[in-house]
Amino acid sequence: MFLGTMRGHKGVEDLVTALGMLGNSSLMLVLVGLEEGLYKEKLRRLCETNVKVGFRSFGLQPFAKMPEFLAMSDMLVIPSVKIEQP
Repeated sequence: MFLGTMRGHKGVEDLVTALGMLGNSSLMLVLVGLEEGLYKEKLRRLCETNVKVGFRSFGLQPFAKMPEFLAMSDMLVIPSVKIEQP
């Protein structure tokens, strides 16, 4: 499970790729904070076609609901991509 705002520097695409490398098609990636739109569809396609990982997303959620999401997860991940400074 990933909780947060989905941006390129968060490394969510790398997370999907890493899950695919595990070779376990019973894994489910749950993203909380993923807004509707093109990025969501991109991640869904990546999960379904390239790495065969289950995918479930929840849009923006109030902070008060975070304990509920954490309670239903087996693992929380916080990927990040290093951004080079000019």
